[in-house]
Amino acid sequence: MKLSLDKKKKFVEFINQKWMEPQACPICKEQNWAIPDNIYELREIKYKELKNLKITPLVEIICLNCGYTILMNAMVSGIYKEGEAKASNEAGCTSSKTGISEKR
Repeated sequence: MKLSLDKKKKFVEFINQKWMEPQACPICKEQNWAIPDNIYELREIKYKELKNLKITPLVEIICLNCGYTILMNAMVSGIYKEGEAKASNEAGCTSSKTGISEKR
């Protein structure tokens, strides 16, 4: 699912409120981050049943120096609401309630 410019700005505001300075990468210590233009999904594994799968919507924060990637819950950040998008399969999935700058 594409992240609109408004949602991306709201996500950046959320991250800047929660992630205290310095916003350094835990691997390389750089502070050069990017947020891609998509919301991704993490699915619950169910081997026997494809109905009612739980999906967690996630936003990536990627270190542009080493590639370290942080996944943040899009629902907790307030940029995604349950049922906002259909899952990429036809299993009738629902979102789970579990659980910077655009480019530095």
